Amino acid sequence: MKDLLRTADFDGDSLMRVLEASSDFKREPMSRHNLLQGETVVLYFNKPSTRTRVSFEAAVARLGGTPVSVGPNELQLDRGETIEDTARVISSYARAFVIRTFKDDDVQRFAATATIPVINALTDGHHPCQSVADLMTLREVWGKQEGRRLAFVGDGDNVAHSLIEGCALLGIDIAVATPAGHHPDREVVKRAKQIAANVSTQQPGAVLLHSTDISALPRLNSRSLATVLSSSSSGKKTLARD
Repeated sequence: MKDLLRTADFDGDSLMRVLEASSDFKREPMSRHNLLQGETVVLYFNKPSTRTRVSFEAAVARLGGTPVSVGPNELQLDRGETIEDTARVISSYARAFVIRTFKDDDVQRFAATATIPVINALTDGHHPCQSVADLMTLREVWGKQEGRRLAFVGDGDNVAHSLIEGCALLGIDIAVATPAGHHPDREVVKRAKQIAANVSTQQPGAVLLHSTDISALPRLNSRSLATVLSSSSSGKKTLARD
């Protein structure tokens, strides 16, 4: 795995390793202080950021590297150079590239050309680092995620997309309640369905319930269900696996 563009880029094992490593770093933030010694990590933020930007800069510094933060007015992207040209240039100087921007396609184009790892720090469609932080917190509270249920109330946006994919990878039941017209993207739900089907052979199945009716959330249960994606007149969508 070279890049992290969406949570579904992980498999269940690699996500668990990242969660365990994150917990270790939280306990001992300076434990790998020479890992990026002499290296530079470029952080490109095309959107405002407080927590994500500062946490990435701090993480790179704690690993012994030098974070270089740039914005859209500091690169040639808006003045004629292509995404591919920029990816090649930055790859020749940096050890990794972190990007927060709008279009997922732009990040995919950059990663396809770059020879260094590319990490999505938020796009319109995905926020994988947020999902890792959320899942890490849940593990700290729960101890183990098996057999647990999670409710998400809000827009079916990038945060919801990444959390849905993460729950599918770890076998966590998740119920998502969104306002009408703000449901999760169909491609994300389809991908989560595929993940759930693959993971179900190795651990207990997860259930995804999406509804525009918040009263439907308590009805989520983990009984064995055939894999199904359906819609009803109440606006509910259910994705489950045995």
